[in-house]
Amino acid sequence: MSVFVTDTHPALWFFGGKHGDLSPKALAAFQAVEAGNGFIYVPAVVLWEAAILERKGKIKLHGGLS
Repeated sequence: MSVFVTDTHPALWFFGGKHGDLSPKALAAFQAVEAGNGFIYVPAVVLWEAAILERKGKIKLHGGLS
């Protein structure tokens, strides 16, 4: 089982469906986790940055973080 750590942009791109913006390695990591073959740690700062981006109107999150 593999363990990964994500940064803000890869997480937003993957969960936002913008898989083409990810590197092949990053996409493979997210897909492995979706298939149940690993874990992705999401640092607290990623959630904080996503909340800031949403507050500034740069992104729209379902359910929101703010």
